[in-house]
Amino acid sequence: MSHRAVMIDIDGVILPIGACTDVEVGLVRTAPDAHLDLVAARVSQEAVACLQGLSERASAKLVVISSLRYAFPDTFIRAFLDRIGLGPHLHKDWFAPFKVSSNKRDDIGFWLDDHRRVKQAFAIDDHDLGLGGKKVRQIMPDGRRGLTRADLKEAAKRWELEALFREQAMEGAR
Repeated sequence: MSHRAVMIDIDGVILPIGACTDVEVGLVRTAPDAHLDLVAARVSQEAVACLQGLSERASAKLVVISSLRYAFPDTFIRAFLDRIGLGPHLHKDWFAPFKVSSNKRDDIGFWLDDHRRVKQAFAIDDHDLGLGGKKVRQIMPDGRRGLTRADLKEAAKRWELEALFREQAMEGAR
């Protein structure tokens, strides 16, 4: 069992802002399962590789905190994550439910309260979640490009976690 969790947003992290046109977003909203390939084709391959590598090298499992949880059924989100190669990296309780509010910070707190064995957590979201960096540290990529190896490298420097991210950052330099 992993004692680390990485809370991930989708829009702005895996799927860069603007990667889908307004018309495409409309199509996906009306028939998500019919347009799964369209959305999967728009993801940042670098972001997917970063998350896969982070999960493997840091022995961390991914948990979804994306606001897409409100717009799409969890079956669609799971199919999407499976299609792009993140399925094997998901925590067994991969979908952070919204309990009291639509505030991601609260959703993360509730999820962690229910998973006390998780000792270290990171959140990756292109918006400031107001986490304060104590219990959960945030990596905040530029939403127009999504998560990059440079984002992971910067986080490692800032938090003196080079050993945790070293191999991931080095792989990106190749």
